[in-house]
Amino acid sequence: MLKHCNYSDVAVILIHEIYGINDHMKHVAQMIATKGYDVYCPNLLNRDHFHYDDEADAYQYFKNEIGFGKAKKQVLNLVDSLKSRYKTIVFWGYSVGATVAWLCCEHYGIGDAAICYYGSRIRDYLNLFPKLPVLLLFSEHEKSFNVNWLVEQLSCKSGIKVELFKGQHGFANPFSNNYHPDSERKAFELSLQLIETIQKTKKNVLT
Repeated sequence: MLKHCNYSDVAVILIHEIYGINDHMKHVAQMIATKGYDVYCPNLLNRDHFHYDDEADAYQYFKNEIGFGKAKKQVLNLVDSLKSRYKTIVFWGYSVGATVAWLCCEHYGIGDAAICYYGSRIRDYLNLFPKLPVLLLFSEHEKSFNVNWLVEQLSCKSGIKVELFKGQHGFANPFSNNYHPDSERKAFELSLQLIETIQKTKKNVLT
């Protein structure tokens, strides 16, 4: 597991792509940690990360050896071990990790928000109604599906905010050929704003 401890009362559960805990996840974890939050990135693959050149192998490994059900269970087990120590828990995932975060949202009391970057497989779970606020961040151009159709389907669900960004799948990954710096910056700002809003809301309730 990759983790950063700042002795915060906010824990961000960072959920990786099919490649595992690679340089991108280390980069994101560091960015989040610099904002003062604690970060936990579980190794859902239980092995070393795949390289981008091994995309086909990474996909097959995730599909055959892990799958969304097992990945979700690992994340929820981690949350169970952390929730007594934190006032706020946020899921933050990329690609398949975003879909795992989406699946975790169907349960009451397991977290306070979910941030999902280009979770294309969310389209397979449109019957899910999140029990916590969700921020969905998609690229304007997706090769594998009609992103505008998906946004339309998701926008009608309560508690969900959907944003589209210039670029393609992977726009927020500096190590990807599809990296779009401006889109990454804007998406990261929105992600932080959601966490800050959750914190303010909880503070107001307590006072």
